[in-house]
Amino acid sequence: MKKRYFTYIIIAALLLFSLSFGVAAGERFYVNDAGSPLPEFFNGVYAIGSDGVALLSADKVYAMSAAGLQELGAANCVGGGGLVSEDGTVSIRSNRVTVGLYYYYSESRDSSLASATLENLVGSGFAFGYYDDDGVFAELARTETGRITVRPEGSGVCVFSEYTGEVLYSQEYTDKDNYMIVSPLGEPGEVLTAFSGCRYRGDFGFAVRGSAKLTVTNTVDIEPYVMGVCACEMSESWPVEALKAQAVAARTYVQKMIGKSVYYYSCGFDVTADTYCQVYRGCGAVGSNIEAAVAGTENRYLTYRGDLVDALYSAADGGATESNRNVFGNNVHPYLNGVVDPYEAAADAQNPYSSWRVVLTPAQLGDKVGIGPVRELTPTYSETGNVIRLDFVSGNGQTATLIRDNCRTTMGLKSIRYEVSVDDSGNYVFEGSGFGHNLGMSQWGAYAMAKYYARDFRDILGFYYTGVALSWGEIDN
Repeated sequence: MKKRYFTYIIIAALLLFSLSFGVAAGERFYVNDAGSPLPEFFNGVYAIGSDGVALLSADKVYAMSAAGLQELGAANCVGGGGLVSEDGTVSIRSNRVTVGLYYYYSESRDSSLASATLENLVGSGFAFGYYDDDGVFAELARTETGRITVRPEGSGVCVFSEYTGEVLYSQEYTDKDNYMIVSPLGEPGEVLTAFSGCRYRGDFGFAVRGSAKLTVTNTVDIEPYVMGVCACEMSESWPVEALKAQAVAARTYVQKMIGKSVYYYSCGFDVTADTYCQVYRGCGAVGSNIEAAVAGTENRYLTYRGDLVDALYSAADGGATESNRNVFGNNVHPYLNGVVDPYEAAADAQNPYSSWRVVLTPAQLGDKVGIGPVRELTPTYSETGNVIRLDFVSGNGQTATLIRDNCRTTMGLKSIRYEVSVDDSGNYVFEGSGFGHNLGMSQWGAYAMAKYYARDFRDILGFYYTGVALSWGEIDN
């Protein structure tokens, strides 16, 4: 199903063929031509060259040179083509980010807390105050107590000593523009605070908004934040080059969000700490690999024609990413272009999303799309082999259609990369691979490229994002 079997056989055969004919750098020869197509056995087989990948099909023409194998006249079956440049600059808003750790966004998205306990693990107490118009912390009071609890009081908040229960500080009113800020005391860069089972750098904000409970934020420098994201979105044990690619993507993603009113401005922070943005649980799981990866890409951003990209990524693409127009329905992200991915398969043994299977009865399927029991289901596939449309017909003639990412989310499936069949009991069987929206970088693909193909983070980013560059961030004053 994954269209990537026999890859290594094809590579070996092509290399042997090229050597036997003495192919020199820059020269090309045809693997097949219109007059003598390869047999259908080769449909869905891919070969990897030094600069990209290509599909071996029975009815198309391919060429091979020392630079690799590619389909003539086609771009959709190869990667992004590499980075355009690495020496440009891009305007950025800030080197700090405010993250919503627990928050009220709506009635269906409410993770706010009844209370919050902070413990200063390294320093010597806490300062209380607010951020001025320039984002500088203004201290109003402090305590040497190393462990405090914050609770809501009406629309304000109150701070208690965890040891004595005495009130240490209070603020009568809070809202999205008026958080109470708690700044742990200690040497800059060394302070570490325990909160809700995790460890964090930076300051904390508390406000009561939308419910009677606490919204809790963490304001932290962007590089420690990126380390925390890498620890959650990948793992300390992953190859450093994959972690570097993740660091650039995570840094670019969050910088694009900072201070943007169209996102979480109404809540008083830039991004969330959950899967609605990027997963972040502080720095507790950060080790030397992640530190090296983030330091090795410090202040580097992914750009397209001078602007920050929306550096979307997913856990696994299952064999091909998808173009944004087929997922979210617009063409404003030309760098999110679907590419066939033969690399990810090398990590199938480690990748928990390399295959999955879901079985639904006709009635269950009908319930998902609001019609009666389904008697007919027709999928439509994109150029890279992902499901971008599903047409349903019920037993009494009702019809329904799902398009784009709804082919995953409404169906409750892990990705849009799957095939549909009917078993002997008349149930619909969905067999697929991948996890997520299939846009941008595959994390397991990055793992495989780094570990099994010795590709660096530039190769990874240039493969998954089309026409992008690496740029240095410059604060926009």
